[in-house]
Amino acid sequence: MTTAPESQSQGGSQLGNFAAGLLASSLCAAFLNLGMSAFDHPGAFRFFPALFLPLALTLGIFAGAYLLLWGVATLPLRRLGASSASIAVALGTFSSLLALLWPVVAVLRREVAWKSGLVLLALVALTLLTASLAALLLSDRWRGRPWVRSRAAALILAAPLGAALALLLAWCLAYPLSASNAAARLLVSGAFALIGAGTISALLMLSARLPVLRILAGLFLLVIASPVLEGFPNHGANPPPSSVEDDRPQIVVLITVDTLRLDFVEGERAEPTPAVDSLLADSVVFENARSAAPWTKPSVATLLTGLSPLVHRANSIGVGLPEEVKTVAEYMRGAGYHTVGIGLNEHLDPSFNFHQGFELYQFPARGDYGLSFGSMLLSRLRPNRYPDLFVSTEGIADVAVDWVRSNRDKHFFLWMHILDPHWPYWPPPAFAPPTREDTSIDDFWGDWETVTNVQAGNLKLSDGDKNRVRELYRAEIRYADSNIRRLLDALKELDLYDGALIAFSSDHGEEFWEHGHYEHGHSLFDEVLRVPLAFKLPGSRFKTRIGAPVSTESLTPTLVDLLGLETQAHGFSSPSLQGYWNPEVDPDPPEALFANGTYHYGEKIMVLLRGRWKYVVEADTGRRDLYDLLDDPGELQSLASSRQEVVAEADTLLAKRIASSDGLRRALRIEDLPTVQLSEKLRARLRALGYAGSDQ
Repeated sequence: MTTAPESQSQGGSQLGNFAAGLLASSLCAAFLNLGMSAFDHPGAFRFFPALFLPLALTLGIFAGAYLLLWGVATLPLRRLGASSASIAVALGTFSSLLALLWPVVAVLRREVAWKSGLVLLALVALTLLTASLAALLLSDRWRGRPWVRSRAAALILAAPLGAALALLLAWCLAYPLSASNAAARLLVSGAFALIGAGTISALLMLSARLPVLRILAGLFLLVIASPVLEGFPNHGANPPPSSVEDDRPQIVVLITVDTLRLDFVEGERAEPTPAVDSLLADSVVFENARSAAPWTKPSVATLLTGLSPLVHRANSIGVGLPEEVKTVAEYMRGAGYHTVGIGLNEHLDPSFNFHQGFELYQFPARGDYGLSFGSMLLSRLRPNRYPDLFVSTEGIADVAVDWVRSNRDKHFFLWMHILDPHWPYWPPPAFAPPTREDTSIDDFWGDWETVTNVQAGNLKLSDGDKNRVRELYRAEIRYADSNIRRLLDALKELDLYDGALIAFSSDHGEEFWEHGHYEHGHSLFDEVLRVPLAFKLPGSRFKTRIGAPVSTESLTPTLVDLLGLETQAHGFSSPSLQGYWNPEVDPDPPEALFANGTYHYGEKIMVLLRGRWKYVVEADTGRRDLYDLLDDPGELQSLASSRQEVVAEADTLLAKRIASSDGLRRALRIEDLPTVQLSEKLRARLRALGYAGSDQ
């Protein structure tokens, strides 16, 4: 018969086992769950305190799950002879394994069919039950041994502390060391392993004197309270903004739309785009603007710096923006503006240095923090701040509008980059075109394998298929326009629009078989290079349309000029455009326009003379083409052999351009290009955009 003191002792022991198991297993599971999810979304950990809210919620979820499982499992397991300590070990094993496996399962389920997904979930469930049962049996076998009993406190504390170190290591590998070489990453991992071993050794030596429950309770409360640190400012290496001069606008906004060719928003073939149309009606519009490059990375690098691709040379998949160049965000930051970049395109990932000068840089534009259980709960409770895993154009606009509303009283520079209408084309149902009988393509176009085969000529599309692809592209434009309207409406609602300086453009256009090819990056035809370019001035004091040929190289120089900011002594590759509309400023038209930086099929360079003669030379083969855009706007007949004098003039201008770009690069002290070691995740996302191949 059990005496009263023995009964009280057993009750106290059971309560202690329950409390220790609850605290240790939920802490361990929360750290592991968030650490594993870091490898799918390293960008979410850029500001370390930002992970505290998902961590605290994940901890709460696992603590609640432990309470539920304890209530369900204790009675039947106790009847089978299991001790409370063994039950705690089994539940801790179950929680920790679930925390580790769930992010992996979430990633794999995106790639497999639903039947395979069910099999995967069944295998995971079987693994969890088997491991938990094994832990139950082994703990019952080992718990009575003197070494284990005397060091139980150390073993209980070691698990959550080791998991916390694992989370910290995951953060280091996923963000601060993401671009480091393998040796550095291995060295840091070894250092963490030594710290962990030293910590466990110290715990083992002090195990008899450790107040286990107090330490665990303190750590639990610390994690739960940690979200208060999320609001701490994070300016990184950027200095705090100074005051903005009174004669400058309160806000400056740059809106860029990926893959937006001009004739689909302007002219006879234009889609209805009421938001863009209303913005252009208030703006100075350049009707004959061309991008400096035919794909995102070199084009946006030029948009943000005013430097030719021949200068910054961010022209290949594994190369980043040189730190020596000064971005428009750095100019704005120096003038006292808060700077924020929000958007989506893997070529603009912070790994490639496009975040230079931005106080907040969200590419991709989402506030989620991986695949932890706390993150999933946040995506339901606070969808604007923690949107779904795969950000949409609507999600980008959500983040941008939310940021503007929260910072309405500040002076700020906002850049919003919308990925649509870049393929894959998959417009929401409200924007999808009616189905067609002459094609098998439904409301989606653009899986990587199909597009690659079309580009290579291995897959021939019918005329109906091609028309369907164009229709889906147009639908994506309408979808993008509807979300541009949301940002513009928010600015108007907050009385910020009238006084704002707003620039609007695109990085490049899109080919639709006009010259036998589809997509972009491989040619310098006008369907790829001609893009919208407009400047909405404060008070819309100038509203006009200008037909002169200009380059997107002039976007940053124009913004800097309009704000009266001091430029670097070496200047830019192209001049400011203010002289085209402001009678108080002398115009400074360029001698010619240039474009280069092709991604596919070797390098090409374009020279546009006097807005009429378009000269394209292939650097690898020496082939030369010359088009008269007045008589041949479709660029169908090359006149290179019959107009040798124009070719000679273009060659002279090109040689002069190359020499001036070399001089500008030397003035900037750009020597070695910043190469980026692509992670498998980033490589996969670039492939999804159609950029597969070498890193160089």
